[in-house]
Amino acid sequence: MKWIGRILYIALVVIVGFFVLRFSQINAQVKYYNENAAPYLLKDDREGYISRYMTANVIDTYLKEPLYLAQSDDSNDFKFEFAIYQLKILGEDQDLTYLSFYFNEITFDYETLLEDYNKYEENNNLAAISIEVKMKDVDELSTEYYPLDPSFRMPVVLLQQVTKDNESVFSFQVAIDGEAASKESTEIEKISLVLSDLTAAEEADDATRTIIAEFTSDENNENGVDQLTTVDNVIVSSKFNGMIESYQLDDLYEDENNLGVTYRSDLDVYLKGVTKSLVIYGLIVVGLTFLIFFLKPLLNHIEDKRAIRRKEEREAEKELEALEKRQTEPVIEDAEFVEEDNEDIEDNNDNEIQEDEQLTQVLEEEKTIDYNAMTVVELKALAKEMELTNYSTLKKADLIELIKQNK
Repeated sequence: MKWIGRILYIALVVIVGFFVLRFSQINAQVKYYNENAAPYLLKDDREGYISRYMTANVIDTYLKEPLYLAQSDDSNDFKFEFAIYQLKILGEDQDLTYLSFYFNEITFDYETLLEDYNKYEENNNLAAISIEVKMKDVDELSTEYYPLDPSFRMPVVLLQQVTKDNESVFSFQVAIDGEAASKESTEIEKISLVLSDLTAAEEADDATRTIIAEFTSDENNENGVDQLTTVDNVIVSSKFNGMIESYQLDDLYEDENNLGVTYRSDLDVYLKGVTKSLVIYGLIVVGLTFLIFFLKPLLNHIEDKRAIRRKEEREAEKELEALEKRQTEPVIEDAEFVEEDNEDIEDNNDNEIQEDEQLTQVLEEEKTIDYNAMTVVELKALAKEMELTNYSTLKKADLIELIKQNK
């Protein structure tokens, strides 16, 4: 179970680390965009803006000239630029091709156009420019929004160019019953720019919709610069071609003169903050890991060391007390030694007494020997045992007398 917990913990650390990395990268990119790209949008410098927009999104390869550029005239209240750029994200197996839709209004008077501008100032989510893309053979619209404040606006990427069954198609997302669904088509039928105003609406579905412009596809057109005209108060296109064939431009990428510039070195300065975030996250992970997995074992190890040290101190104290006790009670200890010596002396005395008793018993036994009853041979043998000399020629009486004399 412990290993399962550790594996889950490692997985969690990796997942959270990934989100920290992505969040830090996105923050760095947004900061770069706000400080470097957005000012060009406010100055209506599309070329300078696009190059820095691509930089902010870490896109190195794109066609510097728009595939389609629409510019409204000064004959109405809606003066703007609308452009479609193609970009590529280089991959290991294949490159991914996308269309990016740029929009920048210059003279829109939102104080007049919005029904309640004061409410918009209180909540800038109540109004936006929506881009609605109608694709061939698909009923649902692919929709995204441009904030009214240019400081927060970016081009919208809605369509991807892919190859399916050896046929090039647009791949995109639509909403069906509130759920996102992937769809494919070979033509952009129409693009609409709509001012959606919720400042006076009671429900989200009651937004006031003002159609600003419509770009309708005609396969006979050639994409390029389109001078828009106004029909029934709606700005319309005259050169827009939404056929997939008009966007198959891989050959243009082979000439570097067709490619736009980026400022990756400038972005790298902002991305250095990502390293700092990862270092902070790493320190947090190390601290948390220590608290979860290592603090308790370390405390237990310290406590074990302390317990061993306390035990050693107690044993040393006991030895010291015993030594002091022996030093303060010498008489008792001597008495014990004297008692032990006395016991040894008593044992020795008992042994000596036993030996004396045995010797006395032998002597008494010798006193009771009747030499007269012994033969001459036995007497000579006894004399020999007693290591006597000059007894071999003696008679019995003389042998008895010699033996008695030498007892």
